[in-house]
Amino acid sequence: MKILNNLIKIIIIIVSFTYSLSILETSNFYNAIIKLSIIPFLFIPQLLNKLKIIKFTNGIEFIYLIFLFLAHFLGSIVDFYHQVPNYDTLMHFLSGILVSIIATMLIKQNNINQNKLFFNILFILGLSCLVACLWEYMEFTGDNLFNKDAQNVLTTGVDDTMKDMIVATIGSFLYSLIFYIESKTGKKGFISWLLKEK
Repeated sequence: MKILNNLIKIIIIIVSFTYSLSILETSNFYNAIIKLSIIPFLFIPQLLNKLKIIKFTNGIEFIYLIFLFLAHFLGSIVDFYHQVPNYDTLMHFLSGILVSIIATMLIKQNNINQNKLFFNILFILGLSCLVACLWEYMEFTGDNLFNKDAQNVLTTGVDDTMKDMIVATIGSFLYSLIFYIESKTGKKGFISWLLKEK
């Protein structure tokens, strides 16, 4: 799994550089930066592991890289966000699930009130909502700095921003429901399989 993760990173880096070089020929520096910005995100799991904030298993890192490939590479670099209907909505939904997985890892690895189910669910939902909110802050800031419209404010007003935050919350809520059922029944299911050390 570790070899597969490294292979995914290498492929994404090579293709991102290729896309960026072709765009730089047209002097579109903003789009070139967008294409290259995926590279630092590839190494966030290693950074968090090194800082001992959270330990990504190879399986969770694989899920993270697949999400990054779908959301940033296919979405921004290949431009699925504009070419595939509702692709942006799907990615925000999946981001809610991904952040919820990371929240569960934080709870388990740092022994944060593991036996308090209600607190755990609030923590999972809260972290997911916080990340969704911070993402929209970042898009808003980028739009204003570079005179862009990633939030689609010019075409939808605040509808796109609110929809993105709502679907991320729905993804987190569905994950939390599975978390609640597995915790209450004591049965090992999807989340237990997902978080086990590999």
